[in-house]
Amino acid sequence: MALRIELGQHLRDFAGVALLVTHDAIDALTLADRVLVLDAGRVAQEGPPAEVAAEPRTAHVARLVGLNLVADGDDLIAFTPDTVVVSLHEPEGSSRLRWRGTIGTLAPHGDAVRLLVHASPDLLADLTPAAATELALVPGREVWLSVEATAVSRYGARGRAAPRDR
Repeated sequence: MALRIELGQHLRDFAGVALLVTHDAIDALTLADRVLVLDAGRVAQEGPPAEVAAEPRTAHVARLVGLNLVADGDDLIAFTPDTVVVSLHEPEGSSRLRWRGTIGTLAPHGDAVRLLVHASPDLLADLTPAAATELALVPGREVWLSVEATAVSRYGARGRAAPRDR
């Protein structure tokens, strides 16, 4: 944290161009004027940090900024793992988006338990340790995931994924 603050001050005072290479999304999003995200050696997305964080174009970029990403026709839908409700039975209600899947992993994530659920696509869900225990969640268990339609960000899939040839 202290190093990030010191580097940020140095970059603000530096009049030239600086290239920062990092695997830390927080560094990239807080220190850069523009970010370029690589995935398997190819450009996955580029743009201002706030835009990349708010509208990821690939699952790789979404994971880096802590979001779930689902393709829905000509749109992409992004939402945070903490908005996902995990249940053992299919959820009801027309305003919910829902997926059925199998738990791949459970791991501590801050004060929460983070699930990776193999659905279509793979999704992340954060829940309390008490909820994970109450639902008897373990890898391999089938679950339903749902999210309120009002908790998602919807945007066009045809955005800037990579820089144009210059």
